[in-house]
Amino acid sequence: MPDKEKDIIIISTESRFHEMLAWLLKESALTIDHSSYLQTGEYFETHDYFSAVIEITDEATIKYVQWIREKYPSVEVVCVGYHQDISIVVALMRAGVFDYHSEPIDDFTLFVSNIKNAIEHSRLRRKVDYFRKVIADRYQFNNIIGNSRKMKELYLLMNKVINNPVNVVIQGESGTGKELVARALHFNGLRKEKPFISINCAAIPRELMEAEFFGHVKGSFTGAHASRAGLFESAHTGTLFLDEIAEIPTDVQVKFLRVLQENEIRRIGDNQSIKVDVAIIAATNKRLDEEVAAKRFRDDLYYRLNVISLHIPPLRERTDDIPLLVRHLIDKHTQEQREIKIRHEAIERMTVYPWPGNIRELENAIEYAITVCDNNTITVQDLPPIVKAAAVDKKVKTLKQIELEHIRSVLRRVNWNKEVAAKMLNIGIATLYRKIKENNITE
Repeated sequence: MPDKEKDIIIISTESRFHEMLAWLLKESALTIDHSSYLQTGEYFETHDYFSAVIEITDEATIKYVQWIREKYPSVEVVCVGYHQDISIVVALMRAGVFDYHSEPIDDFTLFVSNIKNAIEHSRLRRKVDYFRKVIADRYQFNNIIGNSRKMKELYLLMNKVINNPVNVVIQGESGTGKELVARALHFNGLRKEKPFISINCAAIPRELMEAEFFGHVKGSFTGAHASRAGLFESAHTGTLFLDEIAEIPTDVQVKFLRVLQENEIRRIGDNQSIKVDVAIIAATNKRLDEEVAAKRFRDDLYYRLNVISLHIPPLRERTDDIPLLVRHLIDKHTQEQREIKIRHEAIERMTVYPWPGNIRELENAIEYAITVCDNNTITVQDLPPIVKAAAVDKKVKTLKQIELEHIRSVLRRVNWNKEVAAKMLNIGIATLYRKIKENNITE
């Protein structure tokens, strides 16, 4: 593996070529290696270059350029040669070279400038590739935490969706992680190298909604000082994530439907349509079928969007996942700077709290506990008051409450036959009647 970065490798069989470039670049403070064609493989094995300057002498060197571009795509290649044949230049450009200069070089300043531009382009490209990898890693399926049955069912369906270009509706309460699921679908799917555009429909003012989604041309309305692409156009070949889709007014829904049917948009003020290829992932915390029944959401748009429906269960329906989520969130917020432990009793309390704000609320609770805990250990007393209070009310019952609930359960099971119930409870019939009367137990 390469272990040292260098700016340029100059590749030629001619010493005069190496000497000329060394002289041209002596003031540039660039790190430079010199190599023949045969030695280049060894250099690439031990060094990481941003640019290669290659002298083109014959057809074999053109194939050599193609080999470098294929094996080391982040290395930008600048070629120099005596060839005036346009077909050779075209072949080099098709191979992906950054620039080509004919010898003798007339403008040394331009030549050096192009080499520096190639190096900068390589640096930027590597940064983009790095951040793409970081983003892709962040939205891998294993970053969606949960091993409960409902989450496993969700993963199974997601894995079937990622390689099929279909529209998806994600439904779930606020805070369940709908955008995380949407990003996982995009960054693990066929369009992962393409744009992912996310928008909260509820946050767009009604009067700006059409311009935001479809764009506009200059002068189409007051304040339109320049033409502007809309979200559909910006997401072309990629994914458009529409959060809170149910908040879009019905008159704008009609135009959405046309985009899905015709795969084209028309900017405000324009009479020309623009073809778009966009995968739609919509999300809502409402039941879209109920919105359709109430005439607040168009049924034809609903059927176009709802090819695949994913339901993210609320946290209260997957309490088995809470210990995993708690550990994940502690690690996320400490980033290995502190080793935080959590008592089993604290996790137990969290599993019985209903979490109306779902994972978002759980994350806030973990941040709170990390902040206030002593000795890097989270106890029940370090949980937010609302979590402690609700959990105690629901978790801890008196012996009398447990006894009365059991009596009611047995009576219901035997259809309120008190003699049979007394035998099952292993108490006298008079004792059972007394308990029923004292505690006002009724059918």
